[in-house]
Amino acid sequence: LTIHPPDGRRLVGRNGHPDCPCYDPWASLGGIPTNLTFAEPNTGAGCIRGVPIPGVQPTCHPTDYGINECRPWDQFLPPLCATGDMRPLSNAPAYCSQFWCWVDASKCTLAPSLSTKFPGYPFAYSYETCGSINRFEPEVLKQGLRGQQFKMGVPGPEWPFLIVSDSAGPSGVSVELL
Repeated sequence: LTIHPPDGRRLVGRNGHPDCPCYDPWASLGGIPTNLTFAEPNTGAGCIRGVPIPGVQPTCHPTDYGINECRPWDQFLPPLCATGDMRPLSNAPAYCSQFWCWVDASKCTLAPSLSTKFPGYPFAYSYETCGSINRFEPEVLKQGLRGQQFKMGVPGPEWPFLIVSDSAGPSGVSVELL
């Protein structure tokens, strides 16, 4: 099932939709505050510390995390989206592979979401500006779909789900979901 934003907006570049461009939320603060940075113990890579998960070592968010371009930023982050050696999990939540970026909520017409990733820093993010669906917050998706009409085809091996016609090839029933 492919669901597109109701107004048909699509990603037009790596920097997000023109009505809600990606940006660097740390720039207005003069950079990432040092109390949020640390070096990843195994690689020495520079990291931003997000909200801690009890009993789990701090997640190393790359220092360019969510900044200035659409990417699947969470895809390689352990423990929910990837293994400790940054291999994507086969059973990772759907949001892990979705493209998103930080946006300036005051300059975004696409209804961005507020992040709780970095306490004390009320950054906004958007999946929609990157042509993705916000699967991180299922309630946002439900709100956008509420009241919409959908048609869905269901292929199957026999009647009533699949009708084979000599002239037109396979076809099937169409179900309206309200």
